[in-house]
Amino acid sequence: MSTEIFHKLQNEFAGAKELGIADVAAIIKVSSPWLSEAQLDKENRNFIDWINGHGPFQEILTDRQITDLFINGSGAVWVDRGLGLQKMDVEIGNEKILREFINFLALQRGRLFDDAHPFFDAELEHGLRLHAIISPLVEGGIHISIRSNQSRSGSNRNWLDLDISKYLSKIVRARKSFLVSGGTGTGKTTLLSAMLEMTEANERILILEDTHELRINHPHVVQMQSKMANSDGVGEWTLQDLIRQALRMRPTRIVMGEVRGREIIDFLLALNTGHDGGCGTIHANSAKDVPSRIAALGLLHGVSREAMNAQFGSAFDLLIHLHSINQRRSIESINIVKEVAGVVEIIPAIRIDSDLKIIQEDGFEEFEKML
Repeated sequence: MSTEIFHKLQNEFAGAKELGIADVAAIIKVSSPWLSEAQLDKENRNFIDWINGHGPFQEILTDRQITDLFINGSGAVWVDRGLGLQKMDVEIGNEKILREFINFLALQRGRLFDDAHPFFDAELEHGLRLHAIISPLVEGGIHISIRSNQSRSGSNRNWLDLDISKYLSKIVRARKSFLVSGGTGTGKTTLLSAMLEMTEANERILILEDTHELRINHPHVVQMQSKMANSDGVGEWTLQDLIRQALRMRPTRIVMGEVRGREIIDFLLALNTGHDGGCGTIHANSAKDVPSRIAALGLLHGVSREAMNAQFGSAFDLLIHLHSINQRRSIESINIVKEVAGVVEIIPAIRIDSDLKIIQEDGFEEFEKML
C-alpha cells in the first residue's frame, strides 16, 4: 500500500485494541479522496493485512501448502510446496513497501531494521518464521525468506506410515535420548514433533528454541524461546540461559529445537545430569558427519574434541538421520551412538533403502536390546 497512507493510518490507530473497517476506510477516503471505490477497498484490506502481521504476503500465504517463500531483491518470488522450488508470477510489492513493512514489524518488537541493523527475524504467526536481510550483507536489495513448519503447511509424514514407526515409538517409550540429523528441508522438525507426540501424557516436556517451530499435540508442554537484544543492546536471552532455567523447572524431557552454536555444550551437560529422553535436531550431510560437527561447535568455544566426544557419547543413545529420495522425505538410518576411547562411533542399526524397505544393519541386535 502507499507509504503515506499507511503512516497516516498508523498514527490514527496507534494503540487501538480493535480496528473498525469502516473507520479505516473513512480515514483513507479523507486523506486520499481521489481513490476509486475499488482502490479504497484495496488500501483498506492492505492496512488490515499490515496490522495483522502478514502485510504484502497476506494473499500468497493463504496457500497453506507452502513450506518456503523467498522474495529476492530483483523482485523474483519463489515458493516450495514440498515438491521443490518454483518461480511464481505474483506481485508482492516494491523495495520501498517491503522495507517499510519489515521495519514496521521490527518496531513492534523493539528492534530496528535499517543500514545499521541489516537483518531481522520474527514469527509472523505460530509456525511461520520470517527472515529479512539488506545491504551491506546482501546485494540486490531486500531479500526475505519465510518458512512454515509442519503444523501450518501440513508437511507429509510419510515415514510414519512405514513399519519404522514401531521402532520410533519404542525409542520414545524406552526414554532413549536421540538426535535427529539431516540437511535443510529433510523434515527434522516434522519427525521430532511426531515422536514427541508419542510420549506419555504425564510427561513434562520443555522445548527450547530460537524461533517457535515445534508444535506438538501433548497436554504438558512448556515452550521457551530465546530473545535477541533490542536496539539499545539489552534484553538478550540466549539458549544457554534457557537451559539453565529449564533445569530448575523439573523437566521430564528437555528438547532443543536445533543445536547450532555454543548451546550444544550446555545441552550435553544438562542431558548428562540425569535427564533421560532428551532430544533435538542438528544439520548434517550424513550420520557419520554428526560427531565432527558437534566437536567443531565445541572447538569454536574452547572445548576440546575429546571432551565433546565424551559428552556426546554419554548424552545421546541414538542418532536418526533423514534425507530426501525423489523429493520425498525419508529416514535414511537409525544409528547407535557410542563413545569408545575418546572417539564417538556411529553404528548403523537400521537403514531404509530407495524402495523404502527396512534393512537390518550390524547394530540391529544391540539396538533391539536397548528398547
